[in-house]
Amino acid sequence: MQKQDSFLLIAAVVDITAIIAGGRLLLRPIYKQIAENQNAEIFSANTLLVILGTSLLTARADLLMALGEFLAGLLLAETEFSLQVESDIAPYHGLLLGLFFMTVGMSIDPKLLLSNFSVIMGSLGLLLGGNTILVALVRKLFGISTVSAIRVGLLLAPGGEFAFVAFGEAVNQEIMSPELSSLLFLVVADEASGSISPMDARRSRDDSDPNDSR
Repeated sequence: MQKQDSFLLIAAVVDITAIIAGGRLLLRPIYKQIAENQNAEIFSANTLLVILGTSLLTARADLLMALGEFLAGLLLAETEFSLQVESDIAPYHGLLLGLFFMTVGMSIDPKLLLSNFSVIMGSLGLLLGGNTILVALVRKLFGISTVSAIRVGLLLAPGGEFAFVAFGEAVNQEIMSPELSSLLFLVVADEASGSISPMDARRSRDDSDPNDSR
């Protein structure tokens, strides 16, 4: 069983490395050729093809399709056409983001939240506090000022939306129980931790000292 898990891990690393290497090799010349034709429709269609194609490759490799979308974003961001890609997908950004948060809201169980309120709030505090300290320490190691390191730590402390995908896949693979997944979902849900981000941002700006260079 352990050998099988090790093999699957190595296969996943190889697949991801191959996708990244292939993307870096192919994307830039393809986009240059499309840019020379000055056809906005083909440019947008190619961006969608890259996203769908990368997602399909990760799915065929028994990885998350969301991971493929993430890798596609990383690869597109490395090209000189990243601003054009961002402009092309901007009209869909608000709509898809709204649908995502609506799905998150519909997945929240108010009864579970109330019955486990103390556990959820305690876990949320650990998540925010631990992430803030960790990010601040890493930033400090790279010579960033103390105030800036703490400010970045506060802004990056809340859990990311990718956790929702990971929880769902963990349940599907029977790695995590549905009950534990539901509790962690509430901890990471933007209803809880995401709503704290604006307060963290205001607090970090209020506490910042523009003259601090330590």
